[in-house]
Amino acid sequence: MDCFEEKFVNESNIELLWKKLREIQAEFPIRFDNYNVSEAESLCFYKQIQYIAELRWNGREINDEISFGGSYSSIPKMNIKQFEYYMYYRTRMLDSNYFMPSWNGYVYTFLFELSTGIENVSIEEINAILDYWRHITENSNDYIYSGLNHKVLQWK
Repeated sequence: MDCFEEKFVNESNIELLWKKLREIQAEFPIRFDNYNVSEAESLCFYKQIQYIAELRWNGREINDEISFGGSYSSIPKMNIKQFEYYMYYRTRMLDSNYFMPSWNGYVYTFLFELSTGIENVSIEEINAILDYWRHITENSNDYIYSGLNHKVLQWK
């Protein structure tokens, strides 16, 4: 992490971080499937999450989300623009802004990240996040959130 001063990532170093995450990904023989997660993808995701755990976005505000859907979303399935938005999104979420709606792929990735236990988030905070997302998915006809409700109830 030597190229990330003070543990921040922004427009000037996102490509360096992306390159490192792709190097990590090259260690795993991943075959992507939109309906399942392979063991290799899970291990890759965990190793990538370990690498970015202490990094936070300190670049510009990003108001234009790049679409990213799917029930089994993870960093290995993102492109660099989606990852840049994810870094922005996860920083806002980790700063206790848990009520930031987004595409379900970012939500799933963030919840999967929290489930690894790498981030210092209490059970109470995780339950608050799950309650909020359950509320959104129960009361929304928006396709972005369809499918989340069932999974959130399972996680809870």
